[in-house]
Amino acid sequence: MNFFEKLKQLLYYLGHNKTLLVVGMLFIFIFLVNEDIFMNRINKNISNEHIRLKKIALELKKLKKQSASLNIEKKRLFNVQRSALALKNKLKEEEKMLPRTFKISELIRQISESTPKTNFIIETVVFGKPVFKKKFSELPLEISLISGFNKALIFIKNINSLKRIFLINTIHISPDKKFFPNVKIVVKGKVFALNLLKYYH
Repeated sequence: MNFFEKLKQLLYYLGHNKTLLVVGMLFIFIFLVNEDIFMNRINKNISNEHIRLKKIALELKKLKKQSASLNIEKKRLFNVQRSALALKNKLKEEEKMLPRTFKISELIRQISESTPKTNFIIETVVFGKPVFKKKFSELPLEISLISGFNKALIFIKNINSLKRIFLINTIHISPDKKFFPNVKIVVKGKVFALNLLKYYH
């Protein structure tokens, strides 16, 4: 008996047995309904997964933008830090030019180091009365010296290049009667300080 004959017998049997046919159709209906529910769930899950993936992609895009912004901010902060360090170093140098006190002893040492080694005499170094202003103070200064004219020019050039602000107001030159052809020079000027704490320091 081949397959087709068996199929004919089955169909004949089902045709004469209505109960079994109804049960079979019921099973087929249940299968189709379950398959439809299953496919709907799969489609819904796929749709939800697609939406979730879209959200993840958007979050990744936002994170990428935030990361780029953070890198820019990091570079900016690094530049600010580097600028602050440069400014701090510059302020240290500026403080040497304009210290918080007059630093008399250091000033005298710098003046002494500015003098030529030979044929040069500093007669007097006289400090005047400090003048207090809003943000800084001035200390008048008068230096009297005897030397050759060229040596005097070297000295004036040296004190004008001190590592602090030294303002020369006047220079008076006259022949020296005792040590001709030397000259006597009186240099009047002033030095400055921020927030004067002590007169001598």
